Amino acid sequence: MDLYTKWAIKIAIGLITGYFATRKNRSFTFWACMGTAGGIALVVLAFLPHLCKRCQQKVTAEEAKLDDCWNCMTVQADSSPHETSDNIQSNDTVRT
Repeated sequence: MDLYTKWAIKIAIGLITGYFATRKNRSFTFWACMGTAGGIALVVLAFLPHLCKRCQQKVTAEEAKLDDCWNCMTVQADSSPHETSDNIQSNDTVRT
């Protein structure tokens, strides 16, 4: 096998590793370089958990597929518009 074929195979493995890294919400560039440097990176990546797109916390594969993270859901609930005193109707009526 000549030198160009070896490098083509290494680059292909690197690109495949980078592709699978992006599916797990990880850095394409880092994992593509690691995959090009050595094929073991693809095996290591296979055992790493998925990460949430927003908070980078570990999530299951199903949660990543549904874009559902328990940590982000609490953050989203806190960022929802809160009721203000202007939105609350007062029942302070005086009885006579």
